[in-house]
Amino acid sequence: MELFTTIGSIICIIGIAVSGIMIVIRKKNSPVNVGMYSEETIKRASEYRAELVREQAENDAMFAEERNMAVVMISGENKFYHDSLDGEPFFDFVAKEVPEFVKAYFPVTDRPEHTYIAGASMGGYGALVHAMKDTEQYRAVGAFSPATVWAKDLEEKVGHKFPEPMDLYQIIRDDVDAGKKLPDIFFCVGNNDFLIESVDRFEEYLNELKIDHRFDRVDGYEHEWRFWELELPEFLDWLPRTDSYAKMGKHKM
Repeated sequence: MELFTTIGSIICIIGIAVSGIMIVIRKKNSPVNVGMYSEETIKRASEYRAELVREQAENDAMFAEERNMAVVMISGENKFYHDSLDGEPFFDFVAKEVPEFVKAYFPVTDRPEHTYIAGASMGGYGALVHAMKDTEQYRAVGAFSPATVWAKDLEEKVGHKFPEPMDLYQIIRDDVDAGKKLPDIFFCVGNNDFLIESVDRFEEYLNELKIDHRFDRVDGYEHEWRFWELELPEFLDWLPRTDSYAKMGKHKM
């Protein structure tokens, strides 16, 4: 694998593939909320999910390798990518620790114009919040079937309590009022997704603020990996890359 040809980095909110090399980044001593299931059920579910994540990571690594990019993915553990009241500082983990670790140990760029953040579902919310909270760190953001609004009843569903929620709408409004240059925005949703109405509202909000963006609303898909696999290459090819490797075009492995 051409590890030393990577130049751009995509911080995706799920686990780590750097030009074909797979690494998993997880917060130390983070508990896993497994609920009231038998050990055998948990074991089977864990094995299935591990296989699913492995296959997904291999596909993501392939897409990145074709484009001479590094892809970093983390385990978010249902923390919505910001700090929880149980002491887990996930916001800083995503915003500071992961970028610092990756740049220290891997040959990736430290230039914001070559750095992007993306995520799916809850990760889509996390990607959007982090991109809009630190507009100078990322050139672009991608959100696949994202959660776009916060509701306090989500705490019961995910098993964690959080400080005051980060209102994505208000964060963007504050950025606009402050005259900040926003990262380019890409987001998508399947028309059968249970989040379709909230994602449509988010698109209307961006239009109201006259914020440029790309929105893919695709027929025939729900909240599913098949859809994200379809849209990921679209996102990668849409990225406003200016690094020298982008000019080389795709290469086959």
